[in-house]
Amino acid sequence: MATTCIGLIYYKGCDYVRASEQWTRIMDDNGKNDSFHKAICCFYLDLTYSKLKHYKQAIDVFERALVHTCNMPAIFEAQCQMQIGHSIELQGIDFPRCFQTARVHYEKALDLYENHIEPPDEVALALCYAVIRNCHFFENAFSEDANRYYLKAIHVYDAIFLLQAPPPVLTQARLIIKAQECFQRIITYFIEHCPFDNFALSHRYLGEISYSHYDQYQQAVEHFQASANFYELHFSEDYWELVLCNKWLAMAHFKLELYQLAIDYGLKAVEFT
Repeated sequence: MATTCIGLIYYKGCDYVRASEQWTRIMDDNGKNDSFHKAICCFYLDLTYSKLKHYKQAIDVFERALVHTCNMPAIFEAQCQMQIGHSIELQGIDFPRCFQTARVHYEKALDLYENHIEPPDEVALALCYAVIRNCHFFENAFSEDANRYYLKAIHVYDAIFLLQAPPPVLTQARLIIKAQECFQRIITYFIEHCPFDNFALSHRYLGEISYSHYDQYQQAVEHFQASANFYELHFSEDYWELVLCNKWLAMAHFKLELYQLAIDYGLKAVEFT
């Protein structure tokens, strides 16, 4: 127990190198039959590797953790499956096919949350629906599956926050106002309640709506900047989104006749390519 606490102290203190060394020592010290401690140590070692952006190692250890789930609560396996999917996305190998691979793990987690975990965890359900929707989106943008899972996520969020029903589609022009209301609703949630980067995506979508449909360029800049700030702080390795944010910032500043800023953001977008 004391050695586990030391690992947690290192992890909470953001000393991920020492934390990984501590979890590895604990795993080596425990007996081969100590499945519970091996599973817990695997999970924390996984999280530590993720923080270090060692996604291949994280995936390998999460899969090792799944071997020890027979005597663990279903929620442990569900969280492992979610983390494997997330690491596959962040690893970004074989783009965009990686989203299909990640979705397999998210769907396994969803099955556990829907059918094996009581009482239902609404936030986890919404997270599953949202990340599955994102995978469908990157496989085939605005497909029927992407919209269906998006609606499922928003429906669960509405149940949590007692908000109105969501629009039936995303950004089709004829329902652009309803889509805008939907994205505005998401950015009112606490960031930690939004699945992965949906907070930033909603800001970018709102920026695109302001830019493309209403010619509200200053408002568009505010949304694009909020999205860019999120990615720089939380997902600095997501170069694709950073390129898009800075590209839109360049275009919006050009419309505002702030040409030097337009050039600066354009060059910043090029740096991420």
